[in-house]
Amino acid sequence: MTNTEDQKPISNYPLVSFLYSRRAWILFLSILGLIIGIIGIVQSTFSLKTTTEEIEQATDLIKSSTKSLYSIDTTLQKTSETISTRSIGPFPKNIPALAEFISKTKERIIIQTDIPAYGIFSNTTAFSSYQTSLQSLVAESKNVRLIVYGNSGRKSLFANQLDLGKDDWDSTDKFNKFLNSGSNKQKLRKYVETYDLDKSTITTFTDLYYSLDTRNQAFLGVLKEFGHTRIDTVDYNKNPFPIHFWLRDDDACVFSFLLQSEEVSIQTEDPNIHDYIVKYVAEKHPSASPGL
Repeated sequence: MTNTEDQKPISNYPLVSFLYSRRAWILFLSILGLIIGIIGIVQSTFSLKTTTEEIEQATDLIKSSTKSLYSIDTTLQKTSETISTRSIGPFPKNIPALAEFISKTKERIIIQTDIPAYGIFSNTTAFSSYQTSLQSLVAESKNVRLIVYGNSGRKSLFANQLDLGKDDWDSTDKFNKFLNSGSNKQKLRKYVETYDLDKSTITTFTDLYYSLDTRNQAFLGVLKEFGHTRIDTVDYNKNPFPIHFWLRDDDACVFSFLLQSEEVSIQTEDPNIHDYIVKYVAEKHPSASPGL
């Protein structure tokens, strides 16, 4: 039998007593939680490093792809610019490209359009650059020849384009319907703002036509002041233009024509097309032939 005197109570052993205490378990669980937390931090650090590396790799890939796309876009743009024949857009969106085309004239250019101030109402802002390009040419003593409709022809064209009868010219009702159609109201606002006009003075087609034709006459007058400009007028009713064109002396030209009620413009450096238009000028308007 065991001697009861040799069996001392647990309380006589402090360490053992502590291990059996509630405080010991709390301390143990705290240390265990700390260890787990440290392990979690270490794992998160490695995971974050891996994620950061993956993000950097993805960023490098995006940068590389962006450079490739930019290179492709640049190549396509340069290719488009060197194509012999290409579209420069429908009227009046073609006017900025026409202004640039005109500005590259070396010595001579011949232009056939229905009105001298091409696009002045439909794209007033772009027309300013178009006008500046032509004025710069004559200021540099380069030859400019315009083939346009005369005064009566421009008025007939205006009436035909807007389907005006004799009684419609001074009809405010029909004029207001015209303004409320499409973007005509915005075009009129831009036009009167650009030329500092009183909008209340343009309430009929008669008002609009004579306002626009005043700008046409002023445009021609400015070109004539510089010299080196020849104006040839054609009777719209007898000899309507099949196309508009801008013919430079370096085998480059732009020609515009109606396609399903929309005027489209094509720019070409094809010498054969250039020669066809030169022959057209020589046959239809011999006095205006530029001798290209």
